[in-house]
Parts: sequence; C-alpha cells; structure tokens
Amino acid sequence: MKNTNEIEKQLQHKADKYIKQKAEEMFEIHREIAMYLGGSLPSYIDYITDYSDYSSDLHANRGKYFTSSSPSAMKIKYQQDLAKNYKEKLVAKYTSELLTKLDIFE
Repeated sequence: MKNTNEIEKQLQHKADKYIKQKAEEMFEIHREIAMYLGGSLPSYIDYITDYSDYSSDLHANRGKYFTSSSPSAMKIKYQQDLAKNYKEKLVAKYTSELLTKLDIFE
C-alpha cells in the first residue's frame, strides 16, 4: 500500500497535468482566433501582472502593472496562473473523490 506522501504527490501530479492541458487549450484558442483573423500570433501579449494591486491603484499608475510576453511564453503564463488559482482546490477535489471511492468513512 502506498503511503500518504506518495498519494499526495500523485494527486498533485494529476492536478499539474490537468492544468497544463487547460493552459494549452487556452493558448490554442488564442492561436485559432489569430489565424481566423488572417494573421499570426502577435509578437507580444499584454497582461496585468497583479490585478488586486492594479484595481486598487490610482488610474495614472496602472501602466506599471502591465507586462508582455512572447506567444510561446504565454502557455507557461496560463499554466502558472491556473496553478496559482486552482491547484490546491483540484488536489482537494481529487482527494475527496479518492476517499469517496475508497469508502473509508462510511
């Protein structure tokens, strides 16, 4: 039987795999729109680095929260953002589903 650390690692790996897949899907949507419009991906894509700081700062200072990235780096950006926002919740969900399947607490 696997110990709980190994199970936790496997659940985190499952979450990482899911997040990577969704990040690739997000990037593919971006690429598909660019191709539909008859061009290639823009050289750089602007995004807000920290929305909470951006939204609370004075309007005149908001430009400092924008950065850009090459299209190929956007997959990584999407993946990092998804992991930051959802990885813990995904692992908790996977853990709950596993416990339900094992039927330990009934």
